Amino acid sequence: MIPVAELLDPSFLALLARIARRAKGDFARGSRPGGRGTLPRGGSSFREHRRYTPGDEPRAIDWNVLARLGEPFIKVFESEETGSLGIVLDASPSMGVGGVLDLAVRISAALGYLVLERPGGVVGLAVTDGRFEIRRGPSGVEGLLRSLSATGPLRGGGLPSAARRLEGLRPEHGLLVTDGEPPEEVDRTLAFLPRGRTLCVQVLSLEDLDPRGEENLRVADPEGGRILSIPKGAAFLGRYRRLARFRAEEVEAVARRRGASFARAFVEEPFEAAVLALLDRAGRRRRR
Repeated sequence: MIPVAELLDPSFLALLARIARRAKGDFARGSRPGGRGTLPRGGSSFREHRRYTPGDEPRAIDWNVLARLGEPFIKVFESEETGSLGIVLDASPSMGVGGVLDLAVRISAALGYLVLERPGGVVGLAVTDGRFEIRRGPSGVEGLLRSLSATGPLRGGGLPSAARRLEGLRPEHGLLVTDGEPPEEVDRTLAFLPRGRTLCVQVLSLEDLDPRGEENLRVADPEGGRILSIPKGAAFLGRYRRLARFRAEEVEAVARRRGASFARAFVEEPFEAAVLALLDRAGRRRRR
């Protein structure tokens, strides 16, 4: 589990706010119901000015402010509609190896924050340990982060059971964060999330795909929750790498078949860059 103080630390909250400002793609901004964008649309209202950063829409620059201050600022508009996100978080025993669950929790925090930072945003959180809760608007951010900090690798009811709890909320967008084991459960889980508006994030460590070093290989048994220590050998490692890549590709194929956007996030990647990349990929997927 991540100590609650870490998720509520001002530096982490500032990081979430920075990600929200920089986020690109339909999942994060623009066509997202209730989303914040830099160009006015029907049913939107002016929210604030902020400094122009590379990648922002040049048409959103407020030229009057530029002339007055000599520095480019853009206008940010807030949609008057509301938006909702259903998060399914995998906290099964296999997630407890190599920092995978910690990254999954932080990704859930970042994308949940994107929705809750604005008035009217709604986030439903369903965890495989049996917890389900709904948070609303900016006042719900702290509660969401506290709940996420209590997430540890536990044997529970499985991904499909967690996703089924979101049926009453009927979220406009879905987020599934998992290591992808087993792919059959990912398939059944995505059936409960909005087709064409769900992002499936497979969280792994690079060691999962390509083990290095001389020590024994530690493998999580997703059924029994045990951590198995297996002596390494060249022949075994070759078979393991092929199987690991095949399983990872199987998860991606399942997501595509279910109409979900798909991205992988690795524990070894810088967190901010990883979140922005997966949001951008989700947006590009929807525009195709």
